[in-house]
Amino acid sequence: MRKQSIFALAMGLFLCLLLKGSLQAQADDIHLPAQTASFRILALDHQPEYPGGQEALTLFLLENLRYPLAAREHGIEGKVKVAFTVQADGSITDPRVLEGLGYGCDEEVIRVIKEMPKWKAGILNEATIATSKSMFISFRLYFL
Repeated sequence: MRKQSIFALAMGLFLCLLLKGSLQAQADDIHLPAQTASFRILALDHQPEYPGGQEALTLFLLENLRYPLAAREHGIEGKVKVAFTVQADGSITDPRVLEGLGYGCDEEVIRVIKEMPKWKAGILNEATIATSKSMFISFRLYFL
């Protein structure tokens, strides 16, 4: 009888922990702020795309990104990871630095992201939707 009670208690504890983990995973995937719902979707029919594709995005960054003076003076090189939202109309909102370099590089990346033209929005089930996007932007010093 005692072994059965210990087994039942252990199984109950295991199920509680399993259920808690399951609820936590669900809470991470679904956000219900105010009166709007947003869901984490792992696969879209079409990912958001910069107009003209990756080559055009690279050209835009080369033409518009300025190496901050403080970063140049201190020999700072590396990557800034930035995230933003491509809205259903293609506009860019909520740019934020996820991994920064400092010395003005983070602010410069945010400035350039805000200047981007509208993207082709993500598509799911034939409807355009707001989609989070992230990318790395590199800062490299070149000496001739």
